[in-house]
Amino acid sequence: MRCEKKQRKKTKPAPSIDRAGTIARLVTVIKALGTKYVHEHHQINFDDAERALRYVMSGDFKNGDDPDFAVLLKFCHKHNQSIDWLFTGDPTGMICLLAASASRNVPR
Repeated sequence: MRCEKKQRKKTKPAPSIDRAGTIARLVTVIKALGTKYVHEHHQINFDDAERALRYVMSGDFKNGDDPDFAVLLKFCHKHNQSIDWLFTGDPTGMICLLAASASRNVPR
């Protein structure tokens, strides 16, 4: 049996991060989650929100070991927010996630 080499797909360069846009999007998320009704058990942790914002405002996006980065990831996960949208402004992940969770798309 002959092994064939798989052709590597060309990878796209990582999208650049717009720091000001990232700050604005995170502030929008924090304001929306902190002031709007989500569901009866939803509660935002403003300490985590502040730490996540501090990380984004630092602009040190290369430091994955920063404890505030871990808080940002936990915050986004807890509130089901898109990291892609937050950092790059790309809404594709959010669009697909909402479409996947739409009850009208469930086969009957």
